[in-house]
Amino acid sequence: MVRNHGGCGVVHHQSRQPQGQAYPSRESGVSVRRRQEGAVHPHAGRNRARRRQSRSARATVRAQVLDRVARLFPPESGSRRVRKNLAHSTRSGRVFAASGEQLSPCARGGLHLPQRWHSNARHSGNIQEVFVDFRIAPEDRLLADSVRAFVEEEVNPRWQEIDREDRLPSDVIAGVQRLGLFGMSVPPEYGGLGLSVLQKALVHEQLGRGPWGLASFVSVHTGIGCIGIVRFGSAEQKQRYLPKMATGEWLGSFALTEPEAGSDAGALRTQAERVGDHWVLRGRKIFITNAPLAHQYFLFARTARGISAFIVDRDSPGLQIGSIFDTLGHQGSQISEVVLDDCRIPASALVGEEGQGFEYAKRTLAEGRTTLAARCVGAAQKALELALEYAQQRHTFGKPLIEHQSIAFRLAQMSARTEAARLLVYRSAWLLDQGSPAIRESSTAKLVAAENAWQTVDDAMQIFGGNGYVRGEYMIERIWRDVRVARVYDGSSEVQQIVIAQRLRKGDVETR
Repeated sequence: MVRNHGGCGVVHHQSRQPQGQAYPSRESGVSVRRRQEGAVHPHAGRNRARRRQSRSARATVRAQVLDRVARLFPPESGSRRVRKNLAHSTRSGRVFAASGEQLSPCARGGLHLPQRWHSNARHSGNIQEVFVDFRIAPEDRLLADSVRAFVEEEVNPRWQEIDREDRLPSDVIAGVQRLGLFGMSVPPEYGGLGLSVLQKALVHEQLGRGPWGLASFVSVHTGIGCIGIVRFGSAEQKQRYLPKMATGEWLGSFALTEPEAGSDAGALRTQAERVGDHWVLRGRKIFITNAPLAHQYFLFARTARGISAFIVDRDSPGLQIGSIFDTLGHQGSQISEVVLDDCRIPASALVGEEGQGFEYAKRTLAEGRTTLAARCVGAAQKALELALEYAQQRHTFGKPLIEHQSIAFRLAQMSARTEAARLLVYRSAWLLDQGSPAIRESSTAKLVAAENAWQTVDDAMQIFGGNGYVRGEYMIERIWRDVRVARVYDGSSEVQQIVIAQRLRKGDVETR
């Protein structure tokens, strides 16, 4: 019997008799004597026939499972490699499970075939447990390692400069361009990398190890500032904006939040009125990342048919940049108000259908929450590494801090929470790549990763003691200021709990 607990769970293979263990005999004394004397059991032939039927039935079940997987990944899904490998396995004489192969998530959003079951699979009673292979594809590991090297070698050594001057050096921005990161969400036909959500999560995890001013600068442009155009924009809109967004020549932003509509996005008051061949916008947006630097905004306003989405260029008549906020963290990125005073934009600036803007926002934010969660994982991992290094070097009471059990246990908890958050992020990204809306999963990833990042960084600050509280000396203090806002933006932790609870009430209680 095979039981599969979800796409990334545990596969249990039920065997009739574990290796090295014999069941107590149920034979009578006469039967034992007949066997010892070499007599043939009267039902031996019948038992062999039953065993052959059982093997045939199990092979049929395995073939049915593989057929189901094949239907889940049609040719148009891009998983040609999956189907090619499945083709010689389904409905054939060879038994797929007996070959030791298994399905596992692929970083490009599909399944990776074939993989080998671990040779050291554990045996517990009569249950053999085989875990899904979570290895990242070599090319995706290379991508992540390249971003990590850029952050650690070119950005982190300058964190104090960025923090002090509150701007991103031009050579750091050039490094982002060199890696092609401005185009990570742009399809290749428009000059971008066209990365999967899981690949983007890997990138954002590494960006999270550095100053969050840079991470936000890149994330808003490539994520919520770009995804809406890629998914819902017209052919003309894509052709106009995406090629220049891919190179970083045009910077994108996302304008949803308002003074009276933060967590409650449905309460936004910005109005859009159709006047001839134009839309006229009136209202004010607040806490808009990249606003002073952006070329255009993916902006939401209320029309006669409901909330609608628009692409609003920075130089549109009637658009002004309001107050630029001096924030606790995120030095290097610019966050400001956007004021719309009878702002006139062409009718062609409407994205998709009128009245569908709120749906577009939800679908865009699901990916944005996942990549933000990945950034939280990166920050937590960096904080853990800094705290570990400090605990190994700092001595108190005649021994290193790490040799004090309270410190060692704190580090262990930091590591365990971060690993759990990382798996939730990867799972959410993988589901989005499969076409799932992943509303509950992305909110879960964001909630857990953001809360863990804050707790982990605060624990690291505690390990640093007074040294961690001195501004500009140790990087942990800058990380502490950066990650605090992760519990607020892209939907606060309280909003994520509301979203999760709503999904539970609708029956979405388990990822299958």
